Amino acid sequence: MLLTGPCPGLPDKIWLICIGILIGGIGGALINNNVVPSLNQILMRNYASRSNEFKERLTNNISAINTGFFGLGSIIGPILASTLQAAFSF
Repeated sequence: MLLTGPCPGLPDKIWLICIGILIGGIGGALINNNVVPSLNQILMRNYASRSNEFKERLTNNISAINTGFFGLGSIIGPILASTLQAAFSF
């Protein structure tokens, strides 16, 4: 994340910011896309004897929780970043 914005000690160059965004995007894609199927597989082992309707609702709830927290992070992240920027004069 330090590469995506001006950071003390690093040059303020567009290519460095692009590399930071690329690393962050790849990392986010690798984490976010694997969370729902992994959590779904773990929980389905515990609820194997339940009905298909229950399993479908469980899958929907897992997806909703993942999307909700991703959205919450998208809201809180910039607010926290601007607060830290003002406090530490990045």
